[in-house]
Amino acid sequence: MVRSSKGRQKLEMVEITSESHRMVTSQNVGQVAERFISGNTPQILGAFQLIEAHRNATVCELNMQLSQVLTTWKWRRKEVKSWTERGKPVESELGENPIEELDMAQLEQLKASLQGQGQGLKHDVARQPEQILIQNLNPPQPIHGHTRHQY
Repeated sequence: MVRSSKGRQKLEMVEITSESHRMVTSQNVGQVAERFISGNTPQILGAFQLIEAHRNATVCELNMQLSQVLTTWKWRRKEVKSWTERGKPVESELGENPIEELDMAQLEQLKASLQGQGQGLKHDVARQPEQILIQNLNPPQPIHGHTRHQY
């Protein structure tokens, strides 16, 4: 019986002589896998990170405002409780009386608080176009399916 192959033989290590044959590069496997799994290109990922950072900043700002309002509300609630325990009228302090029954000092206080709310409203309205623009920058998510590989 004659053998058709020479079996496993040791290969000689030789430098590749042609420089163009040596210029083969490959990408980082982790980056390729991440891009395939997420379906995003690196440029879009940067935009998403920017949008996400802006959203987080907005959420943080809103949380701070909420905590400030809740703190004020709790403080006012404790104050109302202490006023009722002393037997003093609470309605005039909180401005729950009809406008016709308010005196000049209470009307001035009401005017100042409404102007303060107006300034906050103007600030929110001024920021609204910026928020709409950022929301519109959010591109639609790519549909995962067949991908084309370039080598």
